[in-house]
Amino acid sequence: SQLAIVFLRHTPLVDVTGQPLRLWTWGLAEDGRLGRGPDSVERGVCAEAGAVEGLDGDDLAVVALGSHTAVVTAKDRLFVWGTFVAEGVGVDAAEDESNQNAVDCAVEPAQQSLDFVPHEVACGRFVTAVVSAEGRLFAWGPNDSHQCGVRRAAMVRSMTELELPAQTAVMHVALGEFHGLAVTAAGEVLAWGMGQGPEVSTANRGEIGGLPVRDAMNQAVPRIIEAPPCVREVAAGAYFSGLVTTDGRLWTWGDNDRGQLGHGINLPSIFRPRLIASLAARDARIMTVSLGGFHGAAVDEEGAVLTWGDNKRGQCGQGECATIAEPMLVDFSFPGLRCTAISCG
Repeated sequence: SQLAIVFLRHTPLVDVTGQPLRLWTWGLAEDGRLGRGPDSVERGVCAEAGAVEGLDGDDLAVVALGSHTAVVTAKDRLFVWGTFVAEGVGVDAAEDESNQNAVDCAVEPAQQSLDFVPHEVACGRFVTAVVSAEGRLFAWGPNDSHQCGVRRAAMVRSMTELELPAQTAVMHVALGEFHGLAVTAAGEVLAWGMGQGPEVSTANRGEIGGLPVRDAMNQAVPRIIEAPPCVREVAAGAYFSGLVTTDGRLWTWGDNDRGQLGHGINLPSIFRPRLIASLAARDARIMTVSLGGFHGAAVDEEGAVLTWGDNKRGQCGQGECATIAEPMLVDFSFPGLRCTAISCG
């Protein structure tokens, strides 16, 4: 059997009982993030699942959750809600500083106009990032810490293309609270926005001596970081990050005040990717990883789920509320269960 685990303040469920597929949501309805209209916003919390209307019966290809929601449909259309619709693609993003924070959030699915085919979408703290089929990367939303990855004002209202290193194509993107990560076609990692410490170590490309370059805390545009080769997936938590290499190894870096890096609770924050030794010691091969505010979860090649980090509300699913210092298997009590996807909020 297959199972997708979701730990989120607002949670989607894809209905597979009929055609076409429908999206169901429940939880905190603030800012219209459930996509169920103004009535749900007035209620504040919707404890029961409800269908999201307005997707025109189109099957869903990608669903992304953050402080808001975005989906890419099988017909290559992008819908967003719980945030504002960008004013266009490639529009000059110079902002009106006198009213830079005033936006109208869509409380139901709103189609975003595009002049490219969307491949993937990610949601952060009101920031939306979209990868095109050609490997271009676009973003819009709050940008006070350069979390949009562009040199613009504090609010980017138009869908703006990020400046990538030469001959770089993006395959995958992830957004945290105030930073973003992306995987390139060459298996390298790009980072931008607020770093995970006073300095972020970034890779160089041919500088004299081959020494790493140190960049300020808020990195305005995407830069290649020092990371293991052959990265296939990245994940972004509140103030920490993770990556999975093609050999199934899991690496993390950033804040570790609640054990969210999976390296134990006594390790201070680290500012470059470090292999999670406990997983490597038992030759665990990770297929996918997700990072929440202060905890993480991963699925290995056997379909087992591992969780770690902050657990004061039981978000690690370990049957108790103590901090989980290193990745631990979750017991679902279902023999033969194989998980295929996981998501943390």
